[in-house]
Amino acid sequence: MSKEIEVKYLVKEIPRFDVYGYDIVSQGYLSVSDTCEVRIRKMEPPTPPFNNSYALTIKSLDDNFRTEVEKEITKEEFDELWKLTSNRISKNRHYGTLKLNGGKDRWKFELDEFIIPFRDKRFLLVEVEFKDLEDYNRFNECELPNWIGDEVTTDSRYKNRNIRNLQ
Repeated sequence: MSKEIEVKYLVKEIPRFDVYGYDIVSQGYLSVSDTCEVRIRKMEPPTPPFNNSYALTIKSLDDNFRTEVEKEITKEEFDELWKLTSNRISKNRHYGTLKLNGGKDRWKFELDEFIIPFRDKRFLLVEVEFKDLEDYNRFNECELPNWIGDEVTTDSRYKNRNIRNLQ
């Protein structure tokens, strides 16, 4: 079991950044309660080798500091569990590095481009995860680039499970 420390921001405009690739993500929820969520996820790289990965994740519904348990599952397990999911989402997850303080400090980020079905809508969020509280505090002292908008970490409208409901 691990603690996940992260912040999430709206994206004002698509930034220019060094891309380390991206994955096509399919995610569905098996259960959501007041205290935790259980989801499955398929990550598909768009280029060879096409080594898809599958995971079952349980997360607490705290804000910046969450308990997370993630287990790899097989394609067959994913396919069976997928039939039981609700509130499915699809997104392209781009990977990059955020260089702050003149490049002295660097954090990896994930920019999620959500595809919202039947709404002809695209929505962008960026997440930065931290290895510990000290790393998180150091990040919070930095000035962020202009393409990063408001922080929405604690706003439940921007949790992955609720993205489909955005107007």
